[in-house]
Amino acid sequence: MRVLFVAGRSPSGLLHMLPLARALVRGGHRVRVWCRAQSCDAVARAGLVPVLGDPTATATLWRPDLLVGEPTGLGGMDAGAMSGVPVVCYLPYRPAHPPARTAPAPDVWVDPCPPALRADGVPGAWSVCCEAYEPAGDDPLWPAARSSRPRVLIVGGSPEPGGYGGRQSDLFHRSVEGASALDLDVLIRYGHDQPWSRLLPGCAAVVHQGDAGAVYAAALHGVPQLALNSGYPEERRSGALLEAAGVGRCLYAAEPDRQTSGLRLRFHIAELVHGGRALPAASRLSREISQLARAQSLVPRLEALAGAGRG
Repeated sequence: MRVLFVAGRSPSGLLHMLPLARALVRGGHRVRVWCRAQSCDAVARAGLVPVLGDPTATATLWRPDLLVGEPTGLGGMDAGAMSGVPVVCYLPYRPAHPPARTAPAPDVWVDPCPPALRADGVPGAWSVCCEAYEPAGDDPLWPAARSSRPRVLIVGGSPEPGGYGGRQSDLFHRSVEGASALDLDVLIRYGHDQPWSRLLPGCAAVVHQGDAGAVYAAALHGVPQLALNSGYPEERRSGALLEAAGVGRCLYAAEPDRQTSGLRLRFHIAELVHGGRALPAASRLSREISQLARAQSLVPRLEALAGAGRG
């Protein structure tokens, strides 16, 4: 079976599809991953074959039996419809509703969002564990010795101020200052491609910008989380879901002044680390996620779907 994966705009979305792609390769199937140039290295490191260019042209020339993608990789969805093969689509982290554009509609939705963080459901979607591909090997930035102080992981999109939005960038750098002022062991990381299973165990909290990769990773490992949001409606709904589930808090950049938001930020971090209210909820969510199907369990279902499409 030939399977073409089509990445969308979100780097974390691509990383959540790669475990399924790798499981298909282990099952003896041929896999290609269409992606943007900046994601080629991540795909290659995962042992997969990246493909550039137009996804429709790729589908026409390679003639896959099945296409797996994301709603934001709409060219790939169109390519699947044009080639007449079954289309499987990963739902993004959606705090409000499913993506507005689903035409051409996929044959199957795959939902990696933990049930407690879903604002709605998609009938018939295949629920799957929110695992993601992680880079292998030793991490030179990991501290050699564990500290006696509580550890907080702070994850941002770019090391440059303003590199991922002015308000959010300022809030991120103040979170580093605030955690340091609380005498915590602070670990700072940048980017979406993180070794979460090595970073998160032992952390008392994780501070992030609401990216699905960080949200899912913290939920999977049972770590309380603080989301830094710039105040857009989707981000506000995202923060509200984290708080409603009891697994974290949300801080918005649209505060009346720098001092007020700084005080609130330190309060939220201290509450997550020392208050103990979010940890039981985060632990329960982690156990719930561990009961969901893993990527490799979807392989027989995809084989049957592709077989039905050929028939």
